[in-house]
Amino acid sequence: MAQARRSRSKSRSTGRGARRGAGRTATRRAGGPARKTAGFRIINPEGMYRAANYVHAIRAGNTLYVAGQVARDEHGTVVGVGDVEAQARQVYANLGKVLKAAGADWRHIVKVTTYLVDRADSPVVTKVRFEHFGDHRPPHTGVIVAGLGSPDVRVEVDVIVVLRS
Repeated sequence: MAQARRSRSKSRSTGRGARRGAGRTATRRAGGPARKTAGFRIINPEGMYRAANYVHAIRAGNTLYVAGQVARDEHGTVVGVGDVEAQARQVYANLGKVLKAAGADWRHIVKVTTYLVDRADSPVVTKVRFEHFGDHRPPHTGVIVAGLGSPDVRVEVDVIVVLRS
């Protein structure tokens, strides 16, 4: 009886190990996720403020994840303090620089998230967003928050972009 238990236990572990190894090998040979996700590329465009602990975007495969952009100029100064339209214009100018550095444009954006500290700012920020997107309308989520990275910042926008291979 003890020998039968040992035999079953050994075959189970051998069977699982063999299946796991076979699956990994097959996935790699078929060009599975291990190869497709290798090699991320960080995008930090020239002419944009660079904080030590922040990257503007990262490319993983043909997807670009753009970090939340705020109304900071190339020196890190908040543009348009108290003026949400000026801030929205700076935010979208910053997004445009990231898109250009990645070889993309507004039509490549597949998801937009806008963070506002005041719900009343939504119509103005929406107007500026539509100016950049034209007829392209990627899914958009609007979020009202208690605050952003600086008390002077009223709007932040992040996007997901799908690039041509």
